[in-house]
Amino acid sequence: MTPQENRSIIKNFFDQVLNGSAPFYLDGFISSHYVQHPSEPGQEEGREAVRARLTKLHDAFTDLHFFLDEMIAEGDRVLARWHLEGRHTGDFLGVPATDRKVHCTGMDEYRVKDRKITEHWHELDLFGLFQQLSSPEQTLKAG
Repeated sequence: MTPQENRSIIKNFFDQVLNGSAPFYLDGFISSHYVQHPSEPGQEEGREAVRARLTKLHDAFTDLHFFLDEMIAEGDRVLARWHLEGRHTGDFLGVPATDRKVHCTGMDEYRVKDRKITEHWHELDLFGLFQQLSSPEQTLKAG
């Protein structure tokens, strides 16, 4: 596959899975041999683990939307720089709902083989996200 075809697959993954009827279309995008990097001790792997993580994320943030800011494709890899927005209306990593609108940036690297994502490296500004969820309302408005 060409880098442009791989780029298109990741764009469709964002449109159809992350911003669509997530996580119901996962099987069409995630390989049965999917590997997440870095993998934490005890972290589940594979499609079902991705499905569970996406379900928790969408349950915690109403109107969640991922915006693709930039993509770079080379060989079998695609790098995606993005930001998300949503309203925190459910428990997220132990933080009860705040009903605050949040913004978070992140970057993902995907390896694509046979039209499916086989490996994934994920980085996001979790610290900035937790600041938005735990800071007093006045601090959020000032920043």
